[in-house]
Amino acid sequence: MPDGPLGGLRVLDLGTFIAAPFCGTILAEFGAEVVKVEVPECVSNREEIDRIIESWTTRQDIAPLMAAVQRSEIPSSPINAIADICDDLQFAARGTLATVSHPVLGDLKMPAIVPHLSATPGEITWLGRDLGADADSLLTSVLGYSSAKLEALRAQGTI
Repeated sequence: MPDGPLGGLRVLDLGTFIAAPFCGTILAEFGAEVVKVEVPECVSNREEIDRIIESWTTRQDIAPLMAAVQRSEIPSSPINAIADICDDLQFAARGTLATVSHPVLGDLKMPAIVPHLSATPGEITWLGRDLGADADSLLTSVLGYSSAKLEALRAQGTI
């Protein structure tokens, strides 16, 4: 049995892009037995297989589907909607979302700063300028609009 914290673990490396072989190398350095599976560049029926899987999975409810693939030990995870992310206890526990106050909209959830660093954790101090806050400056400096033109556009409800 190989030495290291991952000794006795067998990993199938199916990846072809930079990160997958790199991860396989790291896992091997920690003692895992990494088995590289070479996939031909062009699998003649890949598109058909993808279509069949997509057709089946899109007709399933997520909870039973995830239970079925996990029972079969198929590596997978759902693609979360924003509402799912906001309600997920794991996202909350990891500090993935931050609540930031907006003077008009109230408290808003938004992506937090990642990664969380202990010495310099970072913080969200503001949500950006209000919509239209720079309109006059841009319209005069970039497009050369006069004050009278800006007032006419305001009267029309354009800005």
